[in-house]
Amino acid sequence: MDKVNYFNISEDEILNNDRIKVYVVENKIDIYNEIARVMANKIKENNQMDILTSFILPVGPRGQYRRFAEIFMSKELRFYLEHDWQSAVLRKAIFEEPTPSFPATFLKEYEDSSITVSKNVLRS
Repeated sequence: MDKVNYFNISEDEILNNDRIKVYVVENKIDIYNEIARVMANKIKENNQMDILTSFILPVGPRGQYRRFAEIFMSKELRFYLEHDWQSAVLRKAIFEEPTPSFPATFLKEYEDSSITVSKNVLRS
C-alpha cells in the first residue's frame, strides 16, 4: 500500500469529499459554541421526555470507539477539531481506510456523521 502524505491533501479536496460531511467555522470559540449548542439541545430534548442525559467525553484509551459506534450505529456521530495539529486527524479521518488504530477513520462508515473544524485546522 502506498503511503499517503495527508498534509498534501488540499482544502478543496477536504470540503468536496463524498465520504464525510465537513463543516468549517472561523475559530475554536465557534467550535466550543457548536458543541455547547448540540449538548444543550440534547439536554432540552431529553428533559422534555423525562430522560436523563449523559455524555461521553473520552480522554484515554481508543479501543472503545469502534464498539461505541457499532452499538449506536443509527445515532449521529460528531467530531469537532480546533487545533492546528488536528489537521492530520481531519485528513486521515476522511481519506484513510478504516482502522482500529485510528478510530476517527470509522466516521465515514456511518451515514449521519460529520466533522466541524475551525479554519486554522483546514489550512494547516
